[in-house]
Amino acid sequence: MAPLKYFRGSTLVETLVSMTLIMIIMGASFTALSGIAQSTKSQARFRASFIVKDLLADENPFGIQDTSQTDYGGFFIEQELLPYDDSSALRVMVVNAVTPDGKVIFSGRRLVVTDDELKPALINDVVINRK
Repeated sequence: MAPLKYFRGSTLVETLVSMTLIMIIMGASFTALSGIAQSTKSQARFRASFIVKDLLADENPFGIQDTSQTDYGGFFIEQELLPYDDSSALRVMVVNAVTPDGKVIFSGRRLVVTDDELKPALINDVVINRK
C-alpha cells in the first residue's frame, strides 16, 4: 500500500483572518474615495459661488439676452433677465450654477435698472441663495 501524501493547506482560522484583513482594507479605501468625491463637490460649489457673485457684480449685465448658458468645466452658469412686476424699467438678473445632471448648486439674483432716468434713484441689491 502506498503512503498517504499530506498537502499543506490553510486552516479555517487563517482564512477568516485573511478575509477580515481584506474587509478592513476595503472599508478604509471606500471611506477615502467617498471623502474625495465630497471634496470635489464642495470645490465645485466654491468655484460656482465666486463666478455667480462676479457676474452679479457686473456693472453692465445687458450683454446677455433673455437667457444664456456657459460651460465652466464641471458645471454650467445660466443667466436670465426677467421682467420685474410689470415695470419696463426694472428687470431681475438671475444667475444659477447648475451641475450637468440639472441640480442647482448656487444661485443669485440682482435687481437691474434698464432706464437711465431711474438709475440714480435705485440701488442695485444682490441676493445670494446657497443651495
